[in-house]
Amino acid sequence: MLQYSLEAGICWAILYLIYITFLRRETFFSINRWYLLGSLLLGLLIPVLKMIPAAFHNEAVVVNEALYFISAGPELLAANITALPETESILTLNSLLFFVYGAGVLFLSIRLISGLLKIKNLYVTGHRIKKGSYTLVETTKFHLPFSFLNCVFFSKEMPMNAGVEKILKHELTHVESWHTMDVLFIEILHVVFWFNPLVILYKKAIKESHEYVADASVLQDTSQKIYGQILLRQSQSGL
Repeated sequence: MLQYSLEAGICWAILYLIYITFLRRETFFSINRWYLLGSLLLGLLIPVLKMIPAAFHNEAVVVNEALYFISAGPELLAANITALPETESILTLNSLLFFVYGAGVLFLSIRLISGLLKIKNLYVTGHRIKKGSYTLVETTKFHLPFSFLNCVFFSKEMPMNAGVEKILKHELTHVESWHTMDVLFIEILHVVFWFNPLVILYKKAIKESHEYVADASVLQDTSQKIYGQILLRQSQSGL
């Protein structure tokens, strides 16, 4: 697992460096999104593909060592017994590392599940209105507008004004582009590879690409100045 994590991290580091050097400042936001997702997948696959021939080699080594051990007899057995204290210390260190890793996975898993349950609660308790390909969920709790899968969540506590239509279009772009699947994918990766800071960098970059895509959709028929004012009001008072 340690070797796999290191090799995946090296792949991610190289591909992320390419992203920030050549792609980050470009306006091809959808291309950036797919590049980042593809980079994460490549980082997961390349170490696996590398391990396949190594696995066959290790099998042969294990068989040869077993045959040698049988032929060597009691002398080799006695020599191996003397190495037990060192082996026990290695096992203790591995157990400690596994415990720390497991604690991190458990903590982030609980946080992720808790967030999903909160969204589910908003969906169940909210007023759901089917609108074509998506569902508008009006909730009684105050929160900023957000989307999840094919649902757009709006709070009834927020003032309704001309900016609502623009914000709704922003969130609908997230729905139509299936950005939720990207978020869930990177969140699961964060749970498994919580110790790797590159996952956090990828998470931030992917979410930025989502926002750029959604903003670009709104700006097709809205001036940048007006949309900027809408976003400013949203950040200050909710919408």
